[in-house]
Order: sequence, then C-alpha cells, then structure tokens
Amino acid sequence: MKRNGARIGLVSLGCAKNLVDSEKILGTLASEGFAVSLDPARADVLVVNTCSFIASAREESEGAIRDALARKTEGSLRGVVVAGCHAQRFGMKIKRDFPGIDGILGVSAFAQVADACRSVLRGEAPPPRLLDPSAIEVRDDARLRLTRPHTAYLRIAEGCDHTCSFCVIPKFRGLYRSKKPEQILREARELADSGAVELNLIAQDTTYYGTDLWGKPSLSRLLRELDGVAGVRWLRLMYAYPACVTGELLEALATLPRVVPYVDMPLQHLDDDVLRAMNREGDWAWIEKTVRQMREAIPALVLRTTILVGFPGETEERFERLLERLGILRFERLGCFVYSEEPGTPGAHLPGAVPMEERRARYERVMQVQQQVAFDWTRARIGREEDLLADAETPERGTWFARSRADAPEVDPHVKLRSRKRLKEGAFVRARITGADGYDLLAETL
Repeated sequence: MKRNGARIGLVSLGCAKNLVDSEKILGTLASEGFAVSLDPARADVLVVNTCSFIASAREESEGAIRDALARKTEGSLRGVVVAGCHAQRFGMKIKRDFPGIDGILGVSAFAQVADACRSVLRGEAPPPRLLDPSAIEVRDDARLRLTRPHTAYLRIAEGCDHTCSFCVIPKFRGLYRSKKPEQILREARELADSGAVELNLIAQDTTYYGTDLWGKPSLSRLLRELDGVAGVRWLRLMYAYPACVTGELLEALATLPRVVPYVDMPLQHLDDDVLRAMNREGDWAWIEKTVRQMREAIPALVLRTTILVGFPGETEERFERLLERLGILRFERLGCFVYSEEPGTPGAHLPGAVPMEERRARYERVMQVQQQVAFDWTRARIGREEDLLADAETPERGTWFARSRADAPEVDPHVKLRSRKRLKEGAFVRARITGADGYDLLAETL
C-alpha cells in the first residue's frame, strides 16, 4: 500500500451509531494509505464527525468545528472536513456559518473521505457530498475500532421508519434499512477475530430488524445466528423499540446462552396524553403489559430505558403520573433528557411549552426517583456471585474497572473489582459482590 505523507485526525462525537461511523472513516483512511490519529494536535487535516440529535449535541458539534477552525487559523491545520449528522442535516448552511470549512460529507458519504482529504491537501475545495442515505447500502466492515479490543458495537440496521414528533433522525439518516443477515454475520466474525468477546447490537430500532426484508420483525432469527459466532461470549441488545417486542424475541432472549438478560428500551414517557403528542406507538397499559411479559419470560432481566421530560403539554399532573409509573416499573437503568425544540419537527410547533427552568427541575426529580430505585437494586446484589468482564486496570494496584451482564459500555456504571492476581483486559472472571459505592458495585475475584 502506498503511504501518504499526511496525517488525518478525527474528532468523534455522539452516540454509539456515530462511533461506528467514525470507525468506518478511520478504516477507509487507513486503507487509502493515510496515517490516522485521534489527537488534533498531530493532524494535517481534521475530520469532525458530528452529532445533531438535540440542542446540546448541536452545540457540541459547532464547538468542535470552531476549535478545529481556530487551529487552522493558527496554522497547525491545513484543512477541516465536517462529516456526519450535523453536516447531513444542515448541508451548505454549515459552510455559510463557518466559511473556513474545507469539505462537507453527509452520513452516507464516508467512502469519499479519502478523496476529500486529498483535495484539501492539494489546496482544493472538495465538492460537498450530501447523498440520499436511504439509497446507500449499509456496510460496517474493515473498521478501525475506537472501543477497547474486547468490546464492539455491531450495527444491524440504519435509518428509521418511526415518526416521533420530537425526533429529526429519519430526516438525515433515511428510512429503515436492515442489513442482510449474511453481512451482519461477516462483520460479527470480523469483530470476534479482532478480539471482541462482547458485541452490542445497535440500530435506530433493533427490534424492527427484518421488517423491510421479510415483512415482519425478525430480530429473533438474527440473534439465533449470532449466538453461534465463535469467540463471542456476550450479545447485548441496545435501542430496542417496544412496539416490536414479540413472543419469539422474548424466547430468544430467554434461551440463547450468549444473549445477556439486558435490554435497552427507550420509552420516552409513560403518560398517555404525552405519548400521543410524541406520536409514540402504544399506551401505558400496553407498556406495563410488555414490561411484565419481559420480566416473566427472562430470568434476571435488566431493563434500561430513556425518558424525555418537558415535552409540550407535559402538565404537572402528567409529569407526576410519569413519576408514579416509573416507581411501578422500577427500571434497573434509566437515562433522562431535557426536551429541546428541534427545527423541522412537529413537536417544535405544539402548544403547551414547558419553561426551560421547569424542564431542568423535572429532570432532577426523575433522577432522584431513579437514584433510590438504582441504589436499592444495587444493594440487593451484595453477596451474589457473578461473571464480570475486566475492562481496564485502575491506578490503584490490584483494582480493575469491570462490568457485569447488567452493565452496557459507556452508559452504565461499572464494578470496582479487586483481584489478587494479574488480570488481562477482556478476561471473564468469577467474583463476589462485596459492597456498593453509590451506583457502582464493589467485588472481589473468587
């Protein structure tokens, strides 16, 4: 392979799906002979892979762009390429807002990143690449991974067919496209061959998988095939939309040995009026029934959800109903977002706006309720023996950051594990839970 003399830097922002995109960008650049770096100070050209999901994500993306352009002005960078969701969503407006940008690549144009960087290095302005994402085949092989070697994200689909009134993702990620199972299995084997023992399945909606291929949700079929991939010990389900939780899926989650009893299922709200305003499928009675069926079918199930507070029309009465129902369902894991008006969404034009100060106060109240639930559940695990995955050694000798089946990477707490013998990153060990430190657990190897 002919090596290029220039080094390309990357700033990766946003969720796990964006992280996979960043890994694709790095893999493409490396295959084209570029040296790559995550240190902007060592780059000749900097690619900023942006997020644009909510207001805070847009602010972070624009801040990263400003930082990159400041480096260019100082002379430490020869060029800046803006890629990803923010580029796809706002297109050439970004160029008008930030005239110093050299190139723009949307979410389906990562194959052109090497050509864009070569143009920048020649002093030329590459043409903007803002392709229709729905028309592009989704492939995630040949990545340079940014996760630890023993854990990886496996994207099974791209895009979204849902029309939630608060969300802009379908506008810039396109309609739902399931990967063919043979492609997913190839990528899973590639990840396993590179050392991954844990695969975290992601998509905008994982439970919708296969609807466009076979006319019905078919995630259970895919899980059965993935369960046979050599070298993989844990398969974890993320971003599950509750509308497509089927009996077949529950059976697969309950019986497949490598599928951990953990489901990340963002519900957004639990009040019927707010759910209707959000254009979400299902109501409280249906959600309660689904959660009950999941807990009955899957022993030791850990449920993670996401709640959105401060949506237009969320009165104090409706918010109190949300808190009450969170107390009924008692999710082991929960994340919360404050609603932000997204341009181009129906939610931005709904009446009954909640003042921002009140939205933030409601966020705090949700997290206070959840803290008690989480602490009770954590303390109840003291004394148990569990399998743990060693992530990394801490600065304290003989102590490791580890995770249990109940802990997804990046979003969940970890276990502080003491071991009398030296461990390897990515090793599975049997341990006893000895205590709790807030959300984190304490453990010792057996």
